[in-house]
Formats: sequence, structure tokens, C-alpha cells
Amino acid sequence: MRAGNYEEGAEAYRSALRLAEAGGLLSTRPILYRGLSESQLSARNPDAALRTLERALQDEPQAAPLWHRLRGEAYFSKRDPGAAEAALRQGLDSDIGQYPIDILNAMAARNLLARVTAAYTAELKTPTRRAQALVALAHLAQYEGNLAKEVGLREQAKEAQPDGVNWLLLANAYERAGRTADARAAYAQALQLGGLPEPARENVRSRLQALPVQPSKP
Repeated sequence: MRAGNYEEGAEAYRSALRLAEAGGLLSTRPILYRGLSESQLSARNPDAALRTLERALQDEPQAAPLWHRLRGEAYFSKRDPGAAEAALRQGLDSDIGQYPIDILNAMAARNLLARVTAAYTAELKTPTRRAQALVALAHLAQYEGNLAKEVGLREQAKEAQPDGVNWLLLANAYERAGRTADARAAYAQALQLGGLPEPARENVRSRLQALPVQPSKP
């Protein structure tokens, strides 16, 4: 790959993937799927990359945001901007992390932020999509540096879908806004509701220890 031999690199990744699966080294599969798909894209073979990424979505669904982002690149290579935009939006929808910067950067690189924002805004009127649209719009507001708008959207998102992830995202926004007491309360609520991966739980505990307790008013 570093030498620019992308087709040979793709074949080497395919061989490594087969050997990893045969030998039970499944923990290496996400790395190999990524390497294989990226080498196929570099070799200007987007159809092969899409086939690889479909397998990756089935075998390693926890990395769905990455696979959808790479699917977006493949569709752009195929000059199918509609499918590419849909893939990037799927990536944004599937990313339950605190800040899906890679997806947002990919959208910004293709001047899609305004189109995607308009699409999610329209979905606010659809009950089955409203919660997800609010989360996506909050991510977009954060990316654009509009903290006040982000806080308002995250407050609506945790009302529409009051789970641990949305409370955690709101707590993070409160903390960046300097609303320490609100941040502590939101972090505590996120921890109480649960549903967070262990690294996120550790982060919540560390933030609760780090944030000062506001003295009670007489």
C-alpha cells in the first residue's frame, strides 16, 4: 500500500482476512476489513469495496459508522452522490458516540452540511424519526460551533428519547456551556439510566469527580 501497489495490497488484505477467520483471530477483522476496503478504493475498484463493506457491516456491526463512511467514499467514486449522501447519513445515524467527527468531516468535504441539515430538519415532523433527527441536528450544530443551538437540540433529544446516551451528550454540552450544576445532574442521570459502554461509564464517573459541587444557597 505505501508503495502504491493497491491491487497487491488488496490481495494481501484478503489473504490476511481469510487466515484471521480460519485461525479464530476475529479481533483483527475490523482492521483487515478497513485495510481491504481502503486499498480497493485506492485501486479505483469501488464495487469491490462496496462488497467488502457489506460483509463488514454483517460481521462487525459495532463499527457501522466507519463502514458507512467508507461506503460513502465508494459511491462518490462511482459518481453516485445520492447514494453517497444516504450512506453518510446512515453513518451519522448509527454513531452513538459523543461526537462523530469523521462522518461530519466527510460531509463537510463534499459540501453536504446544508443539505443534510435541511433533510434532518424536515424529519422533525416525522414521529418515528424525530429523536434521531434531533441528535443529528445537535451534532451538526456542535460541528458548526453553535453551542446555544446544540444545547437546545440536545434538551429536546433527551425528551424525545430519554436514554443514557442522550443524557450524556446533553451533560457534555452543558459542561462546555459552563453550566456546571446542570452538567453534574445530567451526568448522574446518564449513569442512572445506563445503556452506556464501559468507556463512556468511566468517562461519566471521572467527570462527576472532576466537576465541583455547587454550594447550596441559604
